[in-house]
Amino acid sequence: MKTVYKYPVPKMRGVYSLLLPKNSEFKSCQLQGDELALWAVVDPDEQEAETRKIFVAFTGESFTFPKVNFIGTVQTPAGIVLHIFEIIEY
Repeated sequence: MKTVYKYPVPKMRGVYSLLLPKNSEFKSCQLQGDELALWAVVDPDEQEAETRKIFVAFTGESFTFPKVNFIGTVQTPAGIVLHIFEIIEY
């Protein structure tokens, strides 16, 4: 059975680690209230977990990760624009 889970992420530029059930799929990233959150489809019965790396970048920021998957762009009420990626390769 699949379920949608929410994972909080800091609203700051950087690389963050999230522990998720194996084979989870990121679906969306948005502000919920004042917090940045990622939503993923997960199998809560999956016994094996994996660490996934998330990169939060500002507009115009360069990065050198060879492979990333775009998750979404979020605009904060303060006018800051954040772009969220999953790092596939370092």
